[in-house]
Amino acid sequence: MAGDEPRVREFWVGGYAAAGTPGIQRMRWDVGRRELTALPATVDLVNPAFLASRADRSVLYAVSESESGEGAVAWFGVGGDGGLRLLGQVPSGGSMPCHLVLSPDEKSLLVANYGSGSVAVFPLGEGGAIHPLVNAVVFAGSGPVHGRQAGPHAHQVIFDGANRVLVCDLGSDRVHRFVWSASDRTLSEDAPATLSLLPGAGPRHACLHPVGGLLFVANELNSTLAVFDRSGRMNQILATSRGDGAGVNYPAHVALSPDGRFVLVSNRGDDALAVFGIDEDSWTVRHVGYAAAGGAWPRHFAILDADGQGGLPWHLAVACQRSGGVTILPLDPVTGLPGPVVATATAHSPACVLPI
Repeated sequence: MAGDEPRVREFWVGGYAAAGTPGIQRMRWDVGRRELTALPATVDLVNPAFLASRADRSVLYAVSESESGEGAVAWFGVGGDGGLRLLGQVPSGGSMPCHLVLSPDEKSLLVANYGSGSVAVFPLGEGGAIHPLVNAVVFAGSGPVHGRQAGPHAHQVIFDGANRVLVCDLGSDRVHRFVWSASDRTLSEDAPATLSLLPGAGPRHACLHPVGGLLFVANELNSTLAVFDRSGRMNQILATSRGDGAGVNYPAHVALSPDGRFVLVSNRGDDALAVFGIDEDSWTVRHVGYAAAGGAWPRHFAILDADGQGGLPWHLAVACQRSGGVTILPLDPVTGLPGPVVATATAHSPACVLPI
């Protein structure tokens, strides 16, 4: 990218919205002007609370998180002007779908159904169309937290390379591990089959270090970050909250900085981002600091680099669900700490940020 070109990054925002309300919006972040603009987009889909897309950005996928009955997953064609056209939707294979991910070969779509505690597998056609469900895994188990852990709650599904799948189960305090067969679209138990968290931890989201092999798990119910090594051993547990004892705090999303030196966790309640540094010699993690998210209930965030390849400068786009907006914060590549908010835009109960 030439130095005199305007540096602009665009991203999708998904959220909780009734039918007829624009639950998916497209936003443009102009780094030079420090302007965040919400572009017009109207999508007739109930609660498109999590999004994913093909690598070429031609098709956008969304869960439809219904409060009752079976949920749905939908797919949209993305026009040259950035507009969305609903191409179809299918039942999600369970209730309250909250997360979805494409397989590395983009021939399958995996969906985490929170309410039914299951993961559903869908084939994808050549043009990205979702075909009917071909496989599903239904979990069992519970935890000690009354009202939240009466049964399994699959909250996130991610790929670890091309042949392994991990599922965060908030309800049973486990991360399930599977061997993925791309040809058969099947999930077989890996060894070990599960990674166990502390009772009542509530694993919600996780991310993997591409070099160190560390797995970072954000635990919603006990406000911690758990760190697992390659063998599946939990080596560290670190608090994500400020620790002042005021009110409740529920970690939501966890992600690595583009250079892999820092891991960030969003905290709903503290309404802040916790930052941890990674020692690449010992592969241990230390707490670095906190930064205000600039809004209430930061449910999800994404790191926007300059070019989509880790280039500087870095900024955070944070979906602040209860204050109804997306905030932009600069991210210091030296300290790993976000700075004060530099831009905001209104969004209806935002829950997911997906860079384009």
